[in-house]
Amino acid sequence: MPDARPERTALLAEVAGLQTGYHEGGPGEPRARAAAYFLFEAGPDEDLIGRWGKEGRRRNKVAVLTGDRGQGKAPPPGERWLLTCDRQCRP
Repeated sequence: MPDARPERTALLAEVAGLQTGYHEGGPGEPRARAAAYFLFEAGPDEDLIGRWGKEGRRRNKVAVLTGDRGQGKAPPPGERWLLTCDRQCRP
């Protein structure tokens, strides 16, 4: 897809990489790979997929360490949660 806009291909790569990286090795991996297949067909920037896969694995690790597995938790009003693993998520 040579005429695709860079923002679009970057977004496709982000979603495909996060999806496959986050669910890698877990029970959701087959479903994540199936969903990512359609993203791959749409023409993501393949150079970015690996980096986003690494980020997905990192986010999974943080979720495991903090016990937040995407169950709809939200930060308290006026507080903002960071996506980086720092002092608060180390065992």
